[in-house]
Amino acid sequence: MTKPYEALVESPQSGMNRSQFSPEERAELRRLNVSGGEGSARKSTSGKFTSIYYLEGDLRAATARFVVENRQRLEKIDFSKSNVVHTSVSREAYDWILHWLGERQLKILDRVVHESRTEIEWIISQDKYFAAPNRRYNTEATGSVKIEASTPEAVFDQLPPRATLEDIPNSVTGDRQWLMVYFDEHPDFNCIIRTVGGSVTIWKYPECFSET
Repeated sequence: MTKPYEALVESPQSGMNRSQFSPEERAELRRLNVSGGEGSARKSTSGKFTSIYYLEGDLRAATARFVVENRQRLEKIDFSKSNVVHTSVSREAYDWILHWLGERQLKILDRVVHESRTEIEWIISQDKYFAAPNRRYNTEATGSVKIEASTPEAVFDQLPPRATLEDIPNSVTGDRQWLMVYFDEHPDFNCIIRTVGGSVTIWKYPECFSET
């Protein structure tokens, strides 16, 4: 076992080279690398990103180290648009980079995942989120809801005591039924989800009973 390999067993590292490893070790070696210095950025991101070497299966720790090594450059990037990080790494790596950078917050419930980003909220079916990461943000398909310039809490407050999918405001796009699932699962929303005549409705408790 080479010294560089021993170092990677301990934790992902920067400043390494494949030539330092034996052929057997290279089979396990991975590199987290962002190509290019510019993209959609708040300011110029000129300069190279520091690459991180890691062993297969240690991607999460590698992304954490990548953010530590490159935070200054990463903070100049506008992550609401396509950018050099997004086009350089896998979806899983990109998600973890956003997580460690504080650009993404996750709340995982039984059937849905709530992902918060700057000015955008996503409600995505848990099956789709983890099994089909490249299709998470496709609002043309089932299982994804996008909320722009608002929050689930604000949307809930806008709804009448007995609301249907048609009552959900235009700030919400995609498969709106999954927003109902989110309201049903999240403990902060006092509501009852009902299916009446084949249509999903949400009854806000206790206001819904004042209409009877």
